[in-house]
Amino acid sequence: MDKSVEGKKRLKIGIKWLICSAILALMGAGGWLFFLSNQNQSNSAVALPVSPVKQGDVEVTVSESGTLELGGQQEIKSPTNVVVEQVLVKIGDRVRSGDKLIILRNNEGQKNLADQDLQIKSKELALARSQEKVVEARDKLANAQQELRQPLKKFDIEEQRIKIVRARQKIGEIRQKIATSVQQLKQYQKQQQIDNQKQQLALKRTQEKVAETKKTLSGERNKLKNQQVLASKGFIAGDELQAQNESVRGAESSLKDIELDVKNQILELQTKIIEQQRDTKEQRQNLLATQSELQEAILTVKSETAALKRMQLEQKRASSEQDKLLSARSELREALSTVKNEKTELQRAKIERNSITASLKNNIVTAPMSAKILDIKVNNGDGLETGKVLLMLGNPQKELVKLQLVTLEAEKVKVNQPVRIKTIGSNAKKFSGRIKSIHPIALSGNGDAGGGSGQAKVPATIELDKPTNLIPGSQVSVEIIVQQREKVIAVNTEAIQRSEEKPFVWIKDTQNRARKRTVTLGLEGANKIEVKSGLKPGEKIIIPFADVTLEAGKLITEAN
Repeated sequence: MDKSVEGKKRLKIGIKWLICSAILALMGAGGWLFFLSNQNQSNSAVALPVSPVKQGDVEVTVSESGTLELGGQQEIKSPTNVVVEQVLVKIGDRVRSGDKLIILRNNEGQKNLADQDLQIKSKELALARSQEKVVEARDKLANAQQELRQPLKKFDIEEQRIKIVRARQKIGEIRQKIATSVQQLKQYQKQQQIDNQKQQLALKRTQEKVAETKKTLSGERNKLKNQQVLASKGFIAGDELQAQNESVRGAESSLKDIELDVKNQILELQTKIIEQQRDTKEQRQNLLATQSELQEAILTVKSETAALKRMQLEQKRASSEQDKLLSARSELREALSTVKNEKTELQRAKIERNSITASLKNNIVTAPMSAKILDIKVNNGDGLETGKVLLMLGNPQKELVKLQLVTLEAEKVKVNQPVRIKTIGSNAKKFSGRIKSIHPIALSGNGDAGGGSGQAKVPATIELDKPTNLIPGSQVSVEIIVQQREKVIAVNTEAIQRSEEKPFVWIKDTQNRARKRTVTLGLEGANKIEVKSGLKPGEKIIIPFADVTLEAGKLITEAN
């Protein structure tokens, strides 16, 4: 009995050992299979694109389309209701500022001008007749005064004689003043000539000094070259060569100083000549004014002398026709009043004619600037209303691109940022320019500020660096560089992995296996990203496909 129990215990222990051995065998086989599987996976290569790390440029850009225009491009419009008399230019013509472009005809204005000329002629005839009446009235008054024969007082005649004496004294004073002014003018001109000659001699001497200094500088430079040759062969010491260099620099500095003196002396001479001309002109004007004063004084003497003779004649006569004298005086006053009124009317008519003439001058359309004719909207004989477009022109030496930016992109754009411009089409051409201006507010589709219909956009203008000879109105694509890093480590955006807390890249090591590398990013562009740290030029970056999961140590082959 005891033996059977003991046998059962031993059987159970043997079974347990068999089960443990089986479990250990299975675990060992599984581990071996797992090892072989991983070994096979590690040894199987994956073909992926590989890109070498190198320096490049990273840019953040704003892309938009725009329309090409010429500088100062504008429409010339009709100033009023007119008829096109003659178009003087053709599309594509180059014109200068002030050149005549179109001759217009204002029929109503020309009729008004003709009517005004008739009115002026009529008023001139009426004024001439009234002036004749004034002469007649004066003659009549003179006759009446003669017939009146009212003797003048002796005191009046003596007073008139004193006036004549004073007027003659004034003539003498003025003549003496003229003689003095002429003498002073001659002396001033002579002194001017002497001063100018001195200034010119000083300038000539300074110019001679320039030539002498240039000759000295040339000699010093030749001596420097010779010493440089000798120094290269070890014949002279470096101190001598350095001293000669200082001599050359000193000669060059002296030459610049003397040349500056020449320019200053030329400027001083020109300024002095201008001042002398102005002073001479002023003295001559004063002399002319004094001569005019002399002529007035002479006329005054003649007038006063004639009056004295008349007074002496009237003193000898008397008149009994007082009423006739009063009537003649009244007629003269009335005639003078009529002449004054008609002169005022004539002056008013002439001012009105000048206004009509000025408005007719607008009938000649001239170029506001040097430009190229882009379009002509009218033909000879066309009748036009006020504000009708006549033609379009622009400056071909300056080309602009007008574009509309969405508000979020416009916040990034600043004046003077570089721009790349490209034509649209198969044979696209590239040009460069800069942002010239940005509108301060966003405008809706109908041009109103703020909301309104349609998305509000910000107008901007680009000025091209040089003319392109593209057709105005052409659509172009625009790429505004709002941020840029030059000559930095730049990698493709798809190479940056962001599945972990910090961005990283896969590096292909020298054994062609994948290695994970954490990197620090900088400026991120549309296609390239700046890597500030973690990579260096020459390393190779793996660009994994979306459906491929990489692990460290994976064998990599470069895909075409």
